[in-house]
Amino acid sequence: MNQPTTVMHRLYVYRFMCFACLATLFVACEDCGLTDEPELQLSLQSTKSIQIDTVYAVGAVKALSNSSVKASGQYVSLTLPLSLHADSTQYKLRLNGRTETITVFYRRNFSYKSKKCGYVVNLYAPYGKEANTTAGKVINAGYSQTIYKSGFLSGGSPTGILLFIGL
Repeated sequence: MNQPTTVMHRLYVYRFMCFACLATLFVACEDCGLTDEPELQLSLQSTKSIQIDTVYAVGAVKALSNSSVKASGQYVSLTLPLSLHADSTQYKLRLNGRTETITVFYRRNFSYKSKKCGYVVNLYAPYGKEANTTAGKVINAGYSQTIYKSGFLSGGSPTGILLFIGL
């Protein structure tokens, strides 16, 4: 075998290996879903101004950020962690100088997704009440499940709960 043929052969093998690696990156991307606790999007609305200065999520592992703790206005929206250890999470809020309690209920569904991802979780509406509150009335509750997309530029929508409370 002459020298130019060997060089060409090696060049073809190198190009093939590079193409195979790039193709694996684009095709084998897999969205495993949650990497942390799911979240509750809590919206409070009132005819009067609401002042929240403290929020505590009982049983949730993830700590609340300082930006999500203090809020005021007639319409307040908070992003809070949901516990995966139980079918409910309770929140204590210091609302207009009084301590109020909101408990959110849900059903957890753990399922095996793949060898790479392992088990994943989705949250669903409970069979009974969606939430209890000592302040106001539950207007609406929505539950979203993780939508998995695989491939190049993968992404999805996470599991979580959207809760509206009127005060």
